[in-house]
Amino acid sequence: MWWQVFGFSHKIDSTDINDQLFNDLDLSLFQRKNKKTLTIYMISVWGMTLLKVIHLFSDIYTCIKLLAFNTWSNEYIQPYLPFKISKWLFSGCIIFSILLLLWEGIHGLRIYQTQNVCYGYINNFARTLYCLRDYRIFCLFDKVTPSGAFQKLTFFCFFELKNCIRLIFTDSPRQVINGLTLWSVLAAASDSTTIANDSNNSDNANNSNLLQIYDVHGVISRIRIIAQTNHEEAVMLSFMLVSFLIWMLLFLKFSIAVGGSLYVCYRFQRDSQFKTVREYISITISYNLEYLIEKYKYKQFYSQSDLLESIDDSEDDSDWDMHTM
Repeated sequence: MWWQVFGFSHKIDSTDINDQLFNDLDLSLFQRKNKKTLTIYMISVWGMTLLKVIHLFSDIYTCIKLLAFNTWSNEYIQPYLPFKISKWLFSGCIIFSILLLLWEGIHGLRIYQTQNVCYGYINNFARTLYCLRDYRIFCLFDKVTPSGAFQKLTFFCFFELKNCIRLIFTDSPRQVINGLTLWSVLAAASDSTTIANDSNNSDNANNSNLLQIYDVHGVISRIRIIAQTNHEEAVMLSFMLVSFLIWMLLFLKFSIAVGGSLYVCYRFQRDSQFKTVREYISITISYNLEYLIEKYKYKQFYSQSDLLESIDDSEDDSDWDMHTM
């Protein structure tokens, strides 16, 4: 029922999509130069894209290290899971993730080449490419996005859940491995530090060291301890930590979307006249785009009319001055 309400498998009706192309629009009309929009653009587009790239490359680096050396080479503690299991599970998740990314990229590039505004907005990959290419397109997408609280929640849930397969089936299993391995290694480093402390204060030191693992500063300090004796292992753990933190951020957004989707489904089943959320978003974007284009056409027309009137007035004034002289 939940999947049917959002209509992820429902094909978009071409009659619901506006056929407006980017090439037919004067994108400078939609450009915003305020700091708030620029900040949102840098964080939501460039920032999130950079995080996703770092996320992918950090896991690829770790996978290559595991496959190339075929050993953990850790003098503190072995991986939380047996190496044969963790190595192939980690590698399989990354390969599956790359295949999904290629499939999304091929489909997104096809949408990108159509230059259709509505299709480009609905497809996550194409929308990101458009926004990275031109800030004015981001401003256009931002203007056609509804401003109502429920509408914003609906759009957020739809786009977060639309591409959740990679997060659930390829990112989450390997990040669980990352988290367990980080915990085991850092706990071992904590134990070794405790042993080095004064025996009279061993209990207090043990509690303090274990508590430090729960904050980022404490985790970094444990990695520094490992780096003193095994620099290569510390680098690998650093990449795993960055990857794990990025995954936590993405999973938090997904969890919020899952919770919000329950309310969206309830509202759609009770009040909405649309069949699916996908249909609602397609029609809403098409309607907002048509309204926005007409609005700016009238705005441009009246601005030109005022300009012509001011030119005519100035010419009349000059003629009057010449006659009076």
